[in-house]
Amino acid sequence: MKLKMTLVAVTLACSTSWAGDLTFTAKTTTLGKTKSLSTTYMTSNWSRTNSPGLGMDVLTDYQKGITYVINHKERTIRFTKLADLAGFAAFVASHSPKSKQMDAMNARMNDMYGDPSIFKVENTGKEIVMGRSCNKTRITSGIVVWEYSMDPTLRSPISPAATLSVAKAGYGGLAVHPKAAKIMNNVLEATSRLTGFALKTRTSGFGGETDMEVTSVSQGPIAAGTFDLPKGYAVKDLIAESEKALTAR
Repeated sequence: MKLKMTLVAVTLACSTSWAGDLTFTAKTTTLGKTKSLSTTYMTSNWSRTNSPGLGMDVLTDYQKGITYVINHKERTIRFTKLADLAGFAAFVASHSPKSKQMDAMNARMNDMYGDPSIFKVENTGKEIVMGRSCNKTRITSGIVVWEYSMDPTLRSPISPAATLSVAKAGYGGLAVHPKAAKIMNNVLEATSRLTGFALKTRTSGFGGETDMEVTSVSQGPIAAGTFDLPKGYAVKDLIAESEKALTAR
């Protein structure tokens, strides 16, 4: 769930050019059931997705490549330096017990998204979302299918290069599973070449179907302080915490 929340703005913000600040609300549905309603604020360097129903916000610093998961119930802020995820995956692998069962599990993980040689991008027509005409695209990589309904008149304030860099880093944990990493890299590269702003997405083929649909969107300056971290919350390094727990086992 945390990874999906972190990447909501990334998957919606594919664009070949960028513009002014953007605010949008969206609903996320998994297996036909609405899981969250959120509001996302985006500038050229930041995005913040607030999900009151979950009691959690996700803040992403696109310049530094850091995500912050803010848990209001626990009053904690857990941050992840996305560039460190590949190293963390290697750390986990080196601290995992060696056995035939572990080798078999790693092989299954490497194959979990299917065959990386399967890759295609299809234009699948048009649809109207919120009264806006959108171009539909389906990206298939292995068994993973990502579908987009792109409004070509909207642009993300975050540059395509920064969006792609953060998206790839977010999947850095797949570095130890090269086939799975290749499949996701194909999807992200293809996504970065789409024009406009996604008003609807659907991911399927692994772990069920997840739909995200924008329900309102506006362009204009975002209030100062929107991207500030709350005061008085405990700040924790998620990777450091996880490495400490693994070392103590």
